[in-house]
Amino acid sequence: MLGDFLFTCNVNEFALAHSEHGADTYYYMFSHRASQQTWPEWMGVLHGYEINFIFGEPYNRKQFKYTKEEQELSSRFMRFWANFARTGDPNHNPDNSYISDWPPYNSKTMEYINLTIESDYIQKGAKRIGTGPRRKHCNFWKFIPKLISISADLGESFIKWKQQMDRWENDYMPEWEAGKFSF
Repeated sequence: MLGDFLFTCNVNEFALAHSEHGADTYYYMFSHRASQQTWPEWMGVLHGYEINFIFGEPYNRKQFKYTKEEQELSSRFMRFWANFARTGDPNHNPDNSYISDWPPYNSKTMEYINLTIESDYIQKGAKRIGTGPRRKHCNFWKFIPKLISISADLGESFIKWKQQMDRWENDYMPEWEAGKFSF
């Protein structure tokens, strides 16, 4: 959840603004938990962890023991990035052929590509193309400041009520119980 707050939600806002100004925008989520991951599983996939795949670390067989599928994911990632650097479109290959894997991101569809190994799509039901990356989580984070504001107002009202109640209990109640209080 902290990753949503610190990274994903901000990237969502940036991608939306970028696409609304007419720029070609391509958004990805890297969701593969690598076999070489040293962090506990509950931490999920950490921010920036895809860098190892972008620079081909899975092919360094002398130092690491990545799987064949992870090598294929790395190749796909490198191809997307090279195509994007060359043409501005990750789907446009050097031979002018196209891969239609990665849809452009825009405010209507909010589509992004989910980059993971093939077996994650098959065995875990991961979607290749998603919409609105972690949108529900980001809506939660947008709601928190409103909730704090509302509860702050309630807090002030409660404090005033408590002060009035304390005054009534400490000042008026003893007089009333003693029969000294009159309306």
